[in-house]
Amino acid sequence: MTESAITLVHPNTDMVHIAVVRRALNDSAAIGLVAEVTQAADAQPDVPVVLDLKKVEFVPSAVLGALVRLSQSLKLAGRKLILVHVDRRVRGTLSVTRLEKVLDLRETIDDVLG
Repeated sequence: MTESAITLVHPNTDMVHIAVVRRALNDSAAIGLVAEVTQAADAQPDVPVVLDLKKVEFVPSAVLGALVRLSQSLKLAGRKLILVHVDRRVRGTLSVTRLEKVLDLRETIDDVLG
């Protein structure tokens, strides 16, 4: 992982498991997030993409938009973007913006596998 990395990919045969390594994502992180998730997803086609937000405490609108675009892009390719370990504050933001109806939210990785 480089110092400027936004994510870390965890090897898994059943999914693309990507952990966000920053506590706060800012607007400029949206482009890097999309690039890193897309690269990891392309390297392991035909399985769901799981974005682990365990460390994330703040998500601005630009990142929310990026998550929606990623989800739609993967859906067009017949895949899913699943968000896990979503902090209560981030979940609140998703609820207020009604994005919890658009994005697939799960509590844990085990919820994805089970």
